[in-house]
This record gives sequence, C-alpha cells and structure tokens, in this order.
Amino acid sequence: MVDTLLLISLLIGGVLACIGSVVGGQYFKYLRKNYPDIWENLGRPGFVFDSTLQSRRALEAFGRNKDYLKFADAELVKRSIVFRQINRAINFFCIVFILLMISHFLSFLL
Repeated sequence: MVDTLLLISLLIGGVLACIGSVVGGQYFKYLRKNYPDIWENLGRPGFVFDSTLQSRRALEAFGRNKDYLKFADAELVKRSIVFRQINRAINFFCIVFILLMISHFLSFLL
C-alpha cells in the first residue's frame, strides 16, 4: 500500500516539477522582459542553476505577499497566480512524498 502511494506521489511530483519548470521559465522571461526593475529587485531569478537562494526567497515573498497585485497588468497577475499555485502543489507533493518515505522506512523497522 505504502509502496503504491510512494510511487504515485513520486510520479505526480515529477510531473508537477516539469510543469513548474516550464511555467517558471516563462514567468522569469516575462518578468525580465516586461518588468526588469521587479526582476532585478527579486535578485534576477532564473532556473535552478541561475538562481540564488536569496532570489528564490524574494520570489516566494513576492507571490506570498501578493505584491503582483500592485501592478495594473492582468497578464502579470495571471502568471503570478499560476506560478504560485504550481509551487504550492509541488511543495505539497514533496511533503507527502517525504512523509510516505518516512512511513515506508519505519515499516521496515517494525
């Protein structure tokens, strides 16, 4: 049972990570092209190897605090909401996967 749930959460998490990578890349390009000042203030976020931990935290705060709502750009708001929701889903499945791995490990011990 746990093995099946572990595999399912791994697959869903992998698919979400791929989708998140594509959405994130488009979001970063949009910010860089249309809002270079925001992009600079966020620490020039990019893909995993192009970003720093500080820029990732700034980007998460930008989404969590809904700072994107200060701009009268429907496209920016839409992209920010999608990016935020994808990240929430990825975080959720990462937590589920970790909990399933812990329960799987504990089942071997007991």
